[in-house]
Amino acid sequence: MKKLFYVLTALAVLVFANGCNVTIQEFYVPNPNWHVDYGGREIHRDGSWSDYVDVRATAGYGDYLVGWVTVDEFNEWGIEGAVDYWLDIYNNYGYIEDYFLSGSQEVVFENDMNTDLPCVAFAFAVYSWGEPTGSYAVSRSFYPGEPR
Repeated sequence: MKKLFYVLTALAVLVFANGCNVTIQEFYVPNPNWHVDYGGREIHRDGSWSDYVDVRATAGYGDYLVGWVTVDEFNEWGIEGAVDYWLDIYNNYGYIEDYFLSGSQEVVFENDMNTDLPCVAFAFAVYSWGEPTGSYAVSRSFYPGEPR
């Protein structure tokens, strides 16, 4: 008799069968209707800067959040770790719902992308209570500071 134990997390559904075979079903799935691009940097007169990330949503207009990490971090953490990292950041700023976006948006990161390393930006869908739905989109790699 097969016994199945389901362990649910915000990241994946793990299915253990007979105590030895492990099947992992990915929780995060790329959203083909979203496109994320780095929009460049604008330098302000006071020396501060703004980096722009463009999210184009052609369908599937649910709520989402946007983040960025270095390519090395993304390769090490995967989308799961990158989402967790940014959920912590958004939650530390107060009510996460205040940062929800929908539809096509231009997102501004003020004085934030302070690295010379290649990066990726990403959008990830969230439920109304702030948990990720598993839908996401990732930009091509870019170097912060490219002019707008």
